[in-house]
Amino acid sequence: MKMTKRIATMVACAVMAASSMVGMGASAANTTLLNETESNNTIQTADNITCNNVVSGRLSSSSDVDYFSYFAPATGYVNIQLGLSGSDYKLTLLNNSGNTLATSSNVGVTAGESIRYYVNANTLYYIKVSTQSTTYSSSYKLYASYPYTTANSWYPQIDAVSGSYERWNTYKLDTLTTSGSKKFMINGEKGDLMYQGCALACIAMVLNNQGAKTTYNITDYRTGYYGKAYADPFTVAMVNAGLTSVTSSNSTSLAAYINNWGTIASAFGKTVNNSHTATWDNAVNLVSSNPNGVIVKFIKKDSKGNDVPHYVVLTKSSNSAGYVIYDPGTNGASGNGKTWENSYTKNNYTQSQVKQVITIS
Repeated sequence: MKMTKRIATMVACAVMAASSMVGMGASAANTTLLNETESNNTIQTADNITCNNVVSGRLSSSSDVDYFSYFAPATGYVNIQLGLSGSDYKLTLLNNSGNTLATSSNVGVTAGESIRYYVNANTLYYIKVSTQSTTYSSSYKLYASYPYTTANSWYPQIDAVSGSYERWNTYKLDTLTTSGSKKFMINGEKGDLMYQGCALACIAMVLNNQGAKTTYNITDYRTGYYGKAYADPFTVAMVNAGLTSVTSSNSTSLAAYINNWGTIASAFGKTVNNSHTATWDNAVNLVSSNPNGVIVKFIKKDSKGNDVPHYVVLTKSSNSAGYVIYDPGTNGASGNGKTWENSYTKNNYTQSQVKQVITIS
């Protein structure tokens, strides 16, 4: 019996991911939750926050402040998110001299705070959480992403940790049950939803390269942040399922299969074009006018004659080819911004197996 399009797409990414696990080493834990430690109310006593943890904190008075040091491991845009649970807090990013670079100060005890700022590699920054009303003492959760430029977002679907840093926030996603009774993301495991989530990862990469946020407010299950959210595999999955918040009662509607590419793009203020001529050469040619990413769908046959699709992203590069490949189904050595000759994609698919080319603008 032939597989349906939905099943084929899901199996495809799983097959790709299965072979890509070879050589990845031991799996890392999902994003961890840390607690702030007092006293951290000056730059000199700041706690540390890295790209692979969420920090929980609380302000004890209207004059209390919490400082966190953030060492940028790469050059690019860092997305900083502050989730609130009943207090009205302000979020500030400072340079290593303590000068303000950016602030977010939405009014209200449910409105989350968010900053996107271009940081330089190997540079120290500080994040400050302070009160902006008499409403305080409730806890908050703070998250700072890995920095990405407008063309190098990489969201691996098997293990979000690459090297010393997590490439996207997986906090609590190993406890969230989705369609088919699968957890959303367990770093390094085969049986989760993201094991089949190459399409989710690819559309999220392109949208994040574009700096796109949802056009409406959502509540992020991971941090409690309420507001317009940047794209990563989880927020894209929420939009794909038509959810503005995720609970244990509705999480089973989260799925790896893309219901409608256009609906997802529209939710982030973009439009999708999935009617391009489906050839490798055309995908490469489209990169110059779509430097944030061109999504390419490959399809090959398995031993039983079933379709095995897989999605990757091409972005503009200054190399001789003019592009590099971001493949979510493998590790950084062969998936994170590689040329065709050095890519894991080449080891699993041929350029003649391109079946769809998708752009988002």
